[in-house]
Amino acid sequence: MDKRRQTFSEEIRAACRRQPLGNNALSRLAGLDPAAVSRFITGKRFLTPASLDKLAAVLGLHVVQEKPARKKTGGGKHGKSRK
Repeated sequence: MDKRRQTFSEEIRAACRRQPLGNNALSRLAGLDPAAVSRFITGKRFLTPASLDKLAAVLGLHVVQEKPARKKTGGGKHGKSRK
């Protein structure tokens, strides 16, 4: 399982325990399918950014999307160094 997905799933679980919301209540409040939320929380599925936003809003979490690291090139117009 992807480490970021596992970490976010753990944050959702912890937020559920603090609130205390179960999967069905969380799904209902977020307007999402309970089975999809359950599969996400157990790490079996990803959710769309829109669904993540809905979950975050219900749980009072703020989702920050990481930007991928840029690949370094040799410079120049097309990534090739000029001598």
